[in-house]
Amino acid sequence: MLQPDIPLTGGISEGLRVATLAEAHGAALCPHSLPELHIHLVAAAKAGAYVESFPLLDDLLQEPLQVSGGVVRPPERPGHGILWSAEALERYRVR
Repeated sequence: MLQPDIPLTGGISEGLRVATLAEAHGAALCPHSLPELHIHLVAAAKAGAYVESFPLLDDLLQEPLQVSGGVVRPPERPGHGILWSAEALERYRVR
């Protein structure tokens, strides 16, 4: 099992390279942390198996990922699909 953390391993392009290596070696791709960022990678990769699910960012998002019956589907928006809540982010602004 490979657990890349996309922000620490070079971004989505590097994540796709890790996914290709996982597939070539018969390993599962199960990225670490930030499911909102990793869901598209897992969905696109043949070796994609699991995405961690925890509500770390849910209060900052307009539309958090919805898990139903152990399944989560990626947003159908361009890019990473994350919609930040401007109102929630404002609460954390340091002036």
